[in-house]
Amino acid sequence: MLLDLAILLASLWSLSTEMIEDVFVDLAYGSLFGWNNLSKGILISSVVLFLVSAAILKLAFDWVAISLPYLKLASAVLLASFGGYWLYESLMGDHDLFQGREVPNEERSNVKIVTQLVMVEEFEVLLIVIPLIASSHATEAIISLIFAVGFSFSMAAAMRRKFESLVRSRIRHLKFASGVALLVMGLLVLLG
Repeated sequence: MLLDLAILLASLWSLSTEMIEDVFVDLAYGSLFGWNNLSKGILISSVVLFLVSAAILKLAFDWVAISLPYLKLASAVLLASFGGYWLYESLMGDHDLFQGREVPNEERSNVKIVTQLVMVEEFEVLLIVIPLIASSHATEAIISLIFAVGFSFSMAAAMRRKFESLVRSRIRHLKFASGVALLVMGLLVLLG
């Protein structure tokens, strides 16, 4: 019970901070590529990632049942690795993502480019959710994902420009805190 609560809190934190960062990045993509292209990119990438994930789960269901102990270990390692990467990025990475960067006019209307960029952001969320589900923490993953999506989108809608400046100035802190939460979550999954 205590382990499940700790995993829920860690997943709430890591998914919420990831979704806040994703919404911030998507707002920047909307400014760079146009809101219509961003909407199409989000829709296309969501459908593609959903279909690919569903196909992999369907094809791998029997294999997953046989190799559950190994999957739990792989999930813990993946979460901890992702957390370590976020910690590294928070300390060493470039945190002003769009300052001084211009998108050439011929690429501004390219839905393919914005779809690829948005897909990377959505894939980061899947890298948190899938290991949780694979290690028998689907309830925690679903609760955290629903909260993270609702929280990040409502903050962005309510604060608009203030949201962008708030996140821009704290992106390093968000990544650091998420990295720590993912490392803790990986350790808890491994121990549980």
